[in-house]
Amino acid sequence: MRRPRLLLLAGLLPLTACTSFADTAPAASSGSATSAATSTAPSSSAAPAGDLAVTDQTDLGTAADTVTAARVVVDDAGTPTTLVVGAEQATVRSDLTTTSVSGTQVTDLAATATGTVGVTLTADTVSPDPLLGLYLLNASTDANGDGLPGRPVPLSPEQAAPRSLPAYAAASPDGDVLYVLAESSDGVGAEVYAVDPTTGELQDSAEVDTGFSDVTALDLGGLAVTGDGDLVVGLTLDTSDPVAESGSAAALLRLDADLRPSGKPVNAQEGSDRTEVLAVTTDADGEPVALVSDATQGVRLITPDLDAGTSSSRQVTAAQEATRAGSLAAGPGRAVATLLDQTSPTVAVAPLDGSAASTLVLCPGSGDALAVAASGDGFLVVGTCDSGTVLWTLG
Repeated sequence: MRRPRLLLLAGLLPLTACTSFADTAPAASSGSATSAATSTAPSSSAAPAGDLAVTDQTDLGTAADTVTAARVVVDDAGTPTTLVVGAEQATVRSDLTTTSVSGTQVTDLAATATGTVGVTLTADTVSPDPLLGLYLLNASTDANGDGLPGRPVPLSPEQAAPRSLPAYAAASPDGDVLYVLAESSDGVGAEVYAVDPTTGELQDSAEVDTGFSDVTALDLGGLAVTGDGDLVVGLTLDTSDPVAESGSAAALLRLDADLRPSGKPVNAQEGSDRTEVLAVTTDADGEPVALVSDATQGVRLITPDLDAGTSSSRQVTAAQEATRAGSLAAGPGRAVATLLDQTSPTVAVAPLDGSAASTLVLCPGSGDALAVAASGDGFLVVGTCDSGTVLWTLG
């Protein structure tokens, strides 16, 4: 059965109870308008972590007390798109435009060849579970020939996913295919979909082979696409498989571009403590890295070898410092993770050469660092500080 807990997701982090879905059809979303975001000088109290420091910050114009989730992606041109989810609506910002989204739950963003696309869950009058769809942020796109910009386009044929559980998205290396990872309706499996990012047409789908038998509960941990075009899926499992001696596993799995199992699964759990997969991403070379956590060892960075079924592990934070993180990004030489339950919005900076990780406080006020994305040689972080929501530039 599914655990009634706060979900820790790669890049999308619900901080309160998930948005419930109305039983009526979704309202049309508002269109684009001039953004109210403003750029200011960074606070001098943000001490550098190694050679990484806050170089700029932008007020995203959303009150912090309404924020329930956030996401940031950067396209090939270096243009960031931010998603800030509130109790009543979500706000998507890119360049100088702001789009308000209501009547649907935007769960993830991905940069594709035709622009940034949001993955949505929208209530349906027939299906007991909401329908997966795409939110096409390029307002010039008229999806399926009759779709309206500002409204989610359902996958075709329609696909349902469990209520209030976000789905993950990642694009193929050429950006022509959007992959979506969602939990199956029975709560003990996962489905992956290959979708045309301009029309929502379903090109392929498959049930994810977890690599473990007798799975009794499953939580999604993340989805990434490697430089070779393979998919890497992160799952936290409860299982009675004898291979998982403690009754749980932190599984990292590889699928090829045809959604077939490839290589050997990795179990990142060490010892008897249940270990959660918090995030999955790729580094600057397109190789997978993942973030996991348990009550004894805290937060760890995992580099899996999915050919051999082995992995290397390094500590990001000790358990007494943090066991919860919301997002992970990896750039040249280092990875950055957003840490939760800190006094102030904080990220951990982990060099990929194995040297010790350090932390960077983004502002002296209260709040959370929620989502991070690599951007060139630096990183972009979305989070809250005191009463506002901020996009920090780290370099």
